[in-house]
Amino acid sequence: MIDKDFSREHLEKLSTNSDYSIRCKVAENSHTPSYVLENLSRDVHPTVRFCVASNKNTSISVLERLSNDEESGIRTQVAQNLNTSTSTLYKLSGDLDWFVRYYVANNLNTSSFGLENLSRDKTARIRASAIHNSSNIRLRKIMNVGIITNLEFKHKQFAYYAGRDLEWLKGWENRLFEIVKVET
Repeated sequence: MIDKDFSREHLEKLSTNSDYSIRCKVAENSHTPSYVLENLSRDVHPTVRFCVASNKNTSISVLERLSNDEESGIRTQVAQNLNTSTSTLYKLSGDLDWFVRYYVANNLNTSSFGLENLSRDKTARIRASAIHNSSNIRLRKIMNVGIITNLEFKHKQFAYYAGRDLEWLKGWENRLFEIVKVET
């Protein structure tokens, strides 16, 4: 196991180790410098690139390049990474591998355009995820503009959208309660 307290120099040295599993551990480490992740993203071993794509500190430009990787598992990791740009996620929403599209549909950064495309996907699981994610995006937008009001609903406190679109919330009471639990 690679200790998080290793110096940058030590991580850089380990990143050139002949054993791909050590290079992968360096790629997974949250303290690995971005220039080392950049170098590891070009590794010949797909497992190392997979680990780079899953690192939460991998740069947008590296994720963009890895989104073109021939290995679908690497593209899947890019689709799951919250640093992946909306334009890269949009591109991946058309990936041939259904698993990549599934994770794009579940990524909170996927644009409404990408989710709209995925809501028409041939795979039911992807359509359902895209619709669920787009509803969450809509809820987050409502919450961010501050049009939330308290309401006693079914003997619980909930926050709800105070506007004409109240029909949209039917059936979302439990999900809404999880997201915006009002302290009583």
